[in-house]
Amino acid sequence: MVRSVARKVAWVGRTASMVFGLALVLALVFGMASMAFGANGGNFILGSLNNTATAITKLTGTVGGGPALQVSNPSTTTGSRALDLQVATGKAPITVNSTSGKATNLNADKLDGKDSTTIGRELFAVVAPDGTLIRARGNPTVTHAPFSADYFVKFGSNISNCAYTATIAAPQPGGDVTAAPTADSSTVHVVTSVSVDTATDMPFHLIVAC
Repeated sequence: MVRSVARKVAWVGRTASMVFGLALVLALVFGMASMAFGANGGNFILGSLNNTATAITKLTGTVGGGPALQVSNPSTTTGSRALDLQVATGKAPITVNSTSGKATNLNADKLDGKDSTTIGRELFAVVAPDGTLIRARGNPTVTHAPFSADYFVKFGSNISNCAYTATIAAPQPGGDVTAAPTADSSTVHVVTSVSVDTATDMPFHLIVAC
């Protein structure tokens, strides 16, 4: 009888060990598979280019007097930056929920396609008969061939969607002036004359309203 009981105990032990062994193998196989193929819910690995997800990753932090998330890159190597946002063509790289706050030290070069030097104010150029730029706004330069009556005023930004107005400068008596766009989106072609058929170098004021 003792021998029969011993055999049954041995059989139960072997069976239990096989069950536990199978459970361990399944856990290892399916656990490793989930780590390899299931990015959502997994760890974010620093220094890896293979962190992927198909759902939003959200951080909610109640941090008084400071940011909930800070990214710092103190490297002085050319091209180093703390954040790089990449999206498909035509998609916005970032959205915000506040219209009243001010982003400290944010240098926005353009707004709606306009350069920061042109937003909310007019560009202008006051030009002498010989093409000398007397005063201006918008970083213009003037190209003029002597006695040609043609002036090409090139501003430091795109003005293709702006309006141009030119007038002969005092104390020049009378005269005509025209201002027209060119193939260069930042340049205005100005022509001065004492009459419709007599082109003559003359001083003028050019105003560009954007």
